[in-house]
Amino acid sequence: STAVEATMTNGLSAFNMDGYELGGNTDVNGSGCNYAGYAWKRAKGFFDVVAYTGNSTAGRTVNHSLGVAPEMIWVKGRDVADMWVVYHSGNTASPETDYLRLDASLATTDEIAMWQDTAPTDTQFTLGAHSAVSATGKYFIAYLFASLDGVSKVGSYTGTGTDLNVDCGFSAGARFIDPP
Repeated sequence: STAVEATMTNGLSAFNMDGYELGGNTDVNGSGCNYAGYAWKRAKGFFDVVAYTGNSTAGRTVNHSLGVAPEMIWVKGRDVADMWVVYHSGNTASPETDYLRLDASLATTDEIAMWQDTAPTDTQFTLGAHSAVSATGKYFIAYLFASLDGVSKVGSYTGTGTDLNVDCGFSAGARFIDPP
């Protein structure tokens, strides 16, 4: 049990066959608040989840079971309040030295210590020694995404300030698009 988990004892109260139940914690179930809950199932070719413990070692590799090189990776420390660090293969001309953040409206940040200037492969991704992805003894979770025809599409778009149609290449339409 970690400090953050210990404070959320009335947050998530049950996993069921058709979803989950929330307790009374106002951080996850406050009156008059709007929340979004995303639940992805691990599946070869388009989504994987990896938990690991940091060791502050530049160039450390972490194994995954995606089966293809991830196009996007989200990393977050699980036992402390920390930023959501994002690798995206289409982010810049040098995505292995840059990162984005899910929890802030910031431009791309150039930092070799996140991904150690190394592109992910079909079996591993590489970490730098930055504390946001590899602090010694800290517990991390990494979500890995890849495009799979007819199922998922990892990409980007440029906002125009007006209605925008984002074509993901399959007829079911987009279900989850993270706005910039």
